[in-house]
Amino acid sequence: MADQEQGFEFKYHVELAPLAGCPPPAAKQPLGVGYRFATAVLTDSKNALPPYKISPARWVGDRRRLCCSVFALSMFSTRDALLKRVRAGLLASPCFLKRIGDHYVQVALKPDCGRQTDASLTGHFDLHEYRGFNLSSAVVAHEKMAL
Repeated sequence: MADQEQGFEFKYHVELAPLAGCPPPAAKQPLGVGYRFATAVLTDSKNALPPYKISPARWVGDRRRLCCSVFALSMFSTRDALLKRVRAGLLASPCFLKRIGDHYVQVALKPDCGRQTDASLTGHFDLHEYRGFNLSSAVVAHEKMAL
């Protein structure tokens, strides 16, 4: 893969290896900002981990659910897109914020962070981190969500 030729290795390359086309070949170098759910404590490990690393038992044994996205950081292209997702989540589950946190982070994304998928119509995209990427050091804002 071109990333390895440039000296970059994905943070979860061992877990990604058995998943064909992961990260997707169309994933591109990030540039700009991304928004992500976060807890009140910026250093909380949940803020910088993909779903599989937060709760691996949730994915074990069900290979149909084990997909590329569970090894990526879930992000949004705009703050408004993130807040829209939160509002929809709260309609479905009043405990939504307990699971994801009631804050968000704005993250500066640069080519050496990893690879990102194209944003969906809802503004969501996956960030597949390179090994050296540290989310905490890329945070430019950490705020409570105003709903």
